[in-house]
Amino acid sequence: MISVIVPVHNIEAYLSRCLDSILDQTERDIEIIIIDDGSDDSSPFIIDSYASADERIRVLRTEYRGVSSARNTGIREAKGEYIGFVDADDFAEPDMFEALRSRLEETCSDVSFCGFINEYPLRSVPSAVYEKVYSGEEVMK
Repeated sequence: MISVIVPVHNIEAYLSRCLDSILDQTERDIEIIIIDDGSDDSSPFIIDSYASADERIRVLRTEYRGVSSARNTGIREAKGEYIGFVDADDFAEPDMFEALRSRLEETCSDVSFCGFINEYPLRSVPSAVYEKVYSGEEVMK
């Protein structure tokens, strides 16, 4: 199973697109851990409506402590063999987690990551995407 951690703080405009993209993954063996990091907009309502509709979603609520603390809270609660992160203002391609898991298993690696695309109103800018397998020592550097 993959535990997908989503820190949320006052991000109502993007939250539904983010959660829809995670729920629509080709990798079905996932749990989604949403950490509501003290939101005071309509994010808690959105989170609760998604959680009531899909049993794969777990919601944790904290006072505002910042994204790093929210991620660490999610890591402590994760039950999956793998852990993934999606920021609440981002969305994932439908096969992202399946591809990342497959690559980990193919290479017997501990960490895998992927490129991203910055979307602007008039253009999209992809990150430099390359493929390399790093040793544990290289990752730590």
